[in-house]
Amino acid sequence: FGSGNRPVIQASTEVVDYAVNGGFEFGLEAWSGVASLTSNGFFSKNAGQISAANTGAYQVISGLTPNTTYTLEAHTAMAKVTDQAVMYAKNFGGQE
Repeated sequence: FGSGNRPVIQASTEVVDYAVNGGFEFGLEAWSGVASLTSNGFFSKNAGQISAANTGAYQVISGLTPNTTYTLEAHTAMAKVTDQAVMYAKNFGGQE
C-alpha cells in the first residue's frame, strides 16, 4: 500500500513487437500477401505496398496469452483521398 492506505498500482509500459519484420526492415521477410516493397517507410526506410483492391499483407502471430489485451496498430498512406485501409485480427477465437 502507498501513503494513506491507498494501493499502489504499477502499470507495465513494456512494449513487445510480436510481428516479425514489422517495419519491413528486411524486405518482405515474414510477410504474406504484400504486392511489393517501396522505399518510403514510416519507421524504417522500407514499407509494404499494396496496389490492388481487396489485397493485403498479413502475418500469423503465435505465442499470445489467452484473456490478454493486445494493441494492433499500423501506419498507412493512401494514393487518393477516397482510398481506404482496413486492419483487423482474425482466427483468434473471438468475434472478428
